[in-house]
Amino acid sequence: MRACDNPLSSTALSRLSYHFDEGDEHDVIRRLEAQRWRGALVGPEGSGKSTLLGCLEKLLCSRGFTTVKVILRSGGCRLHLPAVASAALRAAFGAGEIKILVIDGAEQMNGLFWMIVSRLVPRILITSHREGLLPTLYRCGTDERLLAFLLTELLGEMTDPVRERAVELFRLHRGNIRAVLWNLYDMMPDMRG
Repeated sequence: MRACDNPLSSTALSRLSYHFDEGDEHDVIRRLEAQRWRGALVGPEGSGKSTLLGCLEKLLCSRGFTTVKVILRSGGCRLHLPAVASAALRAAFGAGEIKILVIDGAEQMNGLFWMIVSRLVPRILITSHREGLLPTLYRCGTDERLLAFLLTELLGEMTDPVRERAVELFRLHRGNIRAVLWNLYDMMPDMRG
């Protein structure tokens, strides 16, 4: 199977939208507005925070905001000072447009730098694994039902081996759906025959 034919390719995954148990992205934007454009999407790794953030960015752009985005990932350099500082300054002092700083992975920043950025920038939307950096707008979470929904959306009808392996991986990765999908991607050629 060619990578582009894999139903769990990054292209296929990028087309997924965030699945809400209750409410929608407009509710989250209303909460953000009520918090004076400062808020956090909170949840464990692989719970959909980045996917939800992407949906919210599109909605913010349709409302006239310009997003200034920084992506921080664990495993690399813990503090990406130049990228964050540059984005924070553009968001805080950029002329003309209404800007909002978007940080995906804010828990990667050290406390002192976070304090400076959060005080400098008037409008900021972040994802974080923990609460307390900014008011929580939405808590992301996963369960086996959500995993089944996403796999059905990606694969159509699921075979028993795929379903069983997905549940095993979900438990192994403690609910991290991103890790489950990555593992299933590698197994897909063997499982689809």
